[in-house]
Amino acid sequence: MIENFLWLNSFIEDYKNSSNRKLYEENNMIIMEVTLHNNNQYVSSKKLFIDKTTGKITKMIVQDKNQKNLVYILYNEIKINSLKKEEVLAFRLNNFSVAQY
Repeated sequence: MIENFLWLNSFIEDYKNSSNRKLYEENNMIIMEVTLHNNNQYVSSKKLFIDKTTGKITKMIVQDKNQKNLVYILYNEIKINSLKKEEVLAFRLNNFSVAQY
C-alpha cells in the first residue's frame, strides 16, 4: 500500500508511533501535533485540528523544518462510516437458507 503524508491514516500512524507528539487545546480546537524524525527534509511536522464542540476534523497543516507551511488542508466535509454495511461490497450480505436433511 502506498503511503501518502497527506492522508489522515498517515497522520494517525505518525502520531501513534512518535515519542515526540503533543495534544493541546487552543481557540476551542483540539490540536494533535507530531514532529517527525525521518529522512524527508521537507516534512518535519504535522498538525491536525479538531473542533472541540463537534468532534470533527477541520484542518491539517504539514510544515517543513523551518516551520513553513507546505500543505494546508481545510476539511469542509468528512463522512466517516456513512455507508450502510450492505452498500459496501466487502460486507454485502446475501440471504441464504439451510436445507434440513
